[in-house]
Amino acid sequence: MGAGLMGLNNQIIFYLRREAKSGDMRVIARALEKTGDKYTKLLPDEPDLESAIRIFGAKKAISPFFRTKTFTYSISSSGDSLVISTSQGALDDSYNVLDFDGKVMPREDVEKMCLDNAKRFIEIGIVVWNALRETPYFGIGDCGYHLDAENDYNEAAKHANWLNFYGPELVRKYGGVKRMMKAPAHLVREIKDGVLIANGRSPFMPDSERAAAKKVVEYLGGGGK
Repeated sequence: MGAGLMGLNNQIIFYLRREAKSGDMRVIARALEKTGDKYTKLLPDEPDLESAIRIFGAKKAISPFFRTKTFTYSISSSGDSLVISTSQGALDDSYNVLDFDGKVMPREDVEKMCLDNAKRFIEIGIVVWNALRETPYFGIGDCGYHLDAENDYNEAAKHANWLNFYGPELVRKYGGVKRMMKAPAHLVREIKDGVLIANGRSPFMPDSERAAAKKVVEYLGGGGK
C-alpha cells in the first residue's frame, strides 16, 4: 500500500492495488471539469493539462492542481494509491482567513466556508471514484495526522476515518449495500459499485463525533464475513 502524503493536508486516498496511469488522470480530469472545477497552473512554467496527463504517474511525477470557487486541490500517484489533497486551512475553521479587502473574515463566515468546502471535498472524492474505470478496493479521507498509512488492505476498513469508501469486495464482506446504507453515520451514500460512509461534517470533527464514529466500525464488524 502506498504511504500517501502524510502531514497536515486533508487527503482522500484510493487504494487501487496498482499504479495510477495517465488514462486514470484523463477520465478524472474530464469528470472534474464537468463539475466546473478547472485545471490550474500554480507556477508559470507548469505544463498544460494535456501534458500533465501524459506524464502523470511516470517517474517524472506531477500532481495536477484543480480549483473550485474557494480552494485548490491536487491529484497525485503514490505507489498503488491515488491521492487527492488540499490544504488544512481549506477545511479547518481554526485558521484566520482574509477576505478580498485583506480583512480577517468573521468567525461565523469562516466556519460556514470550511463546512461548505468539506461538502465539496466529499463530492470531489465521489466524482473521482465514479470516474475511474476500475473501482478502487477501498478509500479513506481525513486530515493527515488521523490517517494511518501503514494499514494493509484487510485492516483499513476497521478504522473510523472521516470518509470511508468501500468497493464491491468490502460491500459484500460487510453484508451488502442495503445493510451498509443503514450504518449509524453522519452520511451514507451509494456510489459506483460501492458505498461511502462519512463520520462527520468535517475531518476536524469534535472528539465526541470521532468517538461516535467507532459505532460504525462496530456495526460493520457485526456484518463481516
